[in-house]
Amino acid sequence: MNQTVNVHSVPSYDELVARNGITILQAPGDLTIRDGDIAMTRWGDLMLNDEKYSAVVRFVQFWQYNFPTLRTLFDMVVASQAEEEQAQSEMDSLGSTAWHPDKGLLGGLDLAALHAINERIGAIQESRGVLAGTIILVIGRAAATLRNDLGATMDEWRAVGPLMHGRSVGEAFEAAGNNFRHADEWLVAKTPNNQQLKSVSVLSDILQEPLPANGSIRTFARDISVDILDALSHRDFVKLETAVFAFINGLIARVQSRSGCP
Repeated sequence: MNQTVNVHSVPSYDELVARNGITILQAPGDLTIRDGDIAMTRWGDLMLNDEKYSAVVRFVQFWQYNFPTLRTLFDMVVASQAEEEQAQSEMDSLGSTAWHPDKGLLGGLDLAALHAINERIGAIQESRGVLAGTIILVIGRAAATLRNDLGATMDEWRAVGPLMHGRSVGEAFEAAGNNFRHADEWLVAKTPNNQQLKSVSVLSDILQEPLPANGSIRTFARDISVDILDALSHRDFVKLETAVFAFINGLIARVQSRSGCP
């Protein structure tokens, strides 16, 4: 039987520019001529105005074309949180049966149902981690590429608001992405190295979750992308988009100010 998949529509380029206040793109873009020929970006695209303008165009198009997928994945993350709460409620109800001496220590508890719900919860948690981690990696990669194309420094990357307990949106994506890629290594690290601690310290600040006194990073080896998405969006995709573009706008302004561009 054929099924219709409900997907989110693709927003227009102009809509994204307008609703996120991307000032640099409000000026018209035109082809650039260099050395008597049409200039190209390092990505092989036709250059519009200059490298920075073209880089921001590329990021907006990234968000535009990936919007339906990112929004669908995000909605699945949020839905899975409600699904887990429902499953947990079902599990709690299994243990509410009054104890009867003639039914033994478990009081007639349905062990098969208990195991089934427990496995369901495990599957929900695992899938949520994969979904959230994918969102983090995809957006984080595009943002890091834009940083390089703009020529932004790491100090600028870390300083641009909106800040979460002193940490930038760019740092949040970078640290959560490292968690998603290397969580298994963090889990078994007896003595975390400097690179691991760098990411963990960012996550610790954003989530206001202090490192254990013994220095272990094991508690940060979970699928922490879910927590970071919550911190960025409060389970609202519009707020996630707003946070991302507020950061991007701030990064552009910082680079323009440094380079003396209008």
